[in-house]
Amino acid sequence: PLIGGEATGAASYTNVGAFGIIRDGAFHEECSGTLIAPNVVLTAGHCTFFFDEVEQNGVNIVFTLDPSPTAASTVYDATAFYTHPDYVDRLNGNSKCGLYGQCTTDVGLVELATAPTGATAATIAPLGYVDTLDLKTQMFNIVGYGVEGFSNANTPLGSDGGTRKVGTFDALGQDVTADRFLKLTGEHYKDETCFGDSGGPVFANGYVVAVVSFGQSLVCSSNGYYTRLDT
Repeated sequence: PLIGGEATGAASYTNVGAFGIIRDGAFHEECSGTLIAPNVVLTAGHCTFFFDEVEQNGVNIVFTLDPSPTAASTVYDATAFYTHPDYVDRLNGNSKCGLYGQCTTDVGLVELATAPTGATAATIAPLGYVDTLDLKTQMFNIVGYGVEGFSNANTPLGSDGGTRKVGTFDALGQDVTADRFLKLTGEHYKDETCFGDSGGPVFANGYVVAVVSFGQSLVCSSNGYYTRLDT
């Protein structure tokens, strides 16, 4: 789960789920995502790019809204992956944007074979919404299933791992990187996003304003960058 934060339980953020692979009787979480239409899930572009590659190699990607996924959870087959046309799949350091290179639009959509039941689709922020916020006072909630902590940068996501958690984050003053990113920190709340939170939603005032994209630390200890959806 998100480093820090609190478990959402079954009653909160019911439109946020986990993508994964079921193998050897276990659910292996890969990315987070948000239901934005009956059978469409919003996530990160680096997730959809990866999903498309592994599906071509015969590995089935599934999605679940279970707050604590296992192989027995209700899952929905992912049938099509759409990566933003401006996304560039290139790593510079540990960054999807660039310690050294050009930032990329890290957004993707996944189509599911059937619509999940019991969840109301989230609402994406209208055009330019983030520009109307006071980034010195606005707080953001981020939801994800990623790793909770680890002793080294190579620790993988665990099987039957991931608990849906929500953390509180601030913008770093008016520091918005280009027009497409929010730069946020959860240091005041002991919260961080990490591997597996990728594609998870950033909420402000009930709207999804961004998705979890990248950080600049191998141990998830840096500020995070989140691709805006209102640009």
